[in-house]
Amino acid sequence: MEYRTHARTHSVRLKRKSAFGTAIVVILSIGLIALIIALSPIGAFLSDHVFVPLFETLTGPDSDEQIVSALAGQEATTTTQPSAEPSEKPQQERVLTVDETPFYILQMGVFTDESAAEDHAEEIRRMGAGGFVYHDNAVFRVFAAAYLDEDSLVKVQGQVRSDGFEATPYITDSARIKITLRGDQNAIEETEQSVSFLKDVPETLSKLALSFDKGECDAQELKQKIRSMLSACEEKLAFFDSVKDESVARFRTVLEKYQKSVSTFLNEYDSIVSDECASALKHLQLETIIDYILFFDQE
Repeated sequence: MEYRTHARTHSVRLKRKSAFGTAIVVILSIGLIALIIALSPIGAFLSDHVFVPLFETLTGPDSDEQIVSALAGQEATTTTQPSAEPSEKPQQERVLTVDETPFYILQMGVFTDESAAEDHAEEIRRMGAGGFVYHDNAVFRVFAAAYLDEDSLVKVQGQVRSDGFEATPYITDSARIKITLRGDQNAIEETEQSVSFLKDVPETLSKLALSFDKGECDAQELKQKIRSMLSACEEKLAFFDSVKDESVARFRTVLEKYQKSVSTFLNEYDSIVSDECASALKHLQLETIIDYILFFDQE
């Protein structure tokens, strides 16, 4: 009894081992056949068009591919959709005040006859002075130079008188104006800088004329500085051209006169004799001062 039972159990185990071995043989055979088929053209076709799609269908898409697709879709949306409009800059309001600007001019004579004034102007130009003729209502004033402070004017006046020439002070200043500016901060600041530049031109020329007379600035340095002034003038003109507000754009009028005067000076510079350079510079200085004064007086 016990033997039978043991023999039967042993017989069953033998059958299981036999079945397992048979399965291995079958799998190896199938694998071998599949390998042979895979290496053939027909196998490659079946692999690409039958087995791989079937496997992807059963297993589902790869997780990495889903992430890439999602990122690709997001990137496409970012690049194809128009960017959002920038938020409107906060508008500001500021009052721009242009104070009176005094200029201290050395006057060399007052004439009722223009020809007499021009002759006298030519005479003092040969001395290195500006010789600028200013038609002031019914008279013609002949100016020699201008200064930024009264002390400098009085000092030069005394020297000229000691040389036997008549010289009197002619002090003038521009009118004071106020402008209300509205816009974003950058636009307001650029407007303020451009308007301030109008006064900078005659003031800078006054300093250059004094520096040139003292020998602190040679002819080439002077020419380079005047060129830089012209470039800055053209830059400010471009800004005023872009301004839509007529109350601000009108300042380009005096800048246009500056540009014309400075350009003329530079065009004639190479033909100017060194002794005449000081006179031409003072003439340019006086011309811009008068343009500045007249412009603000009519505002």
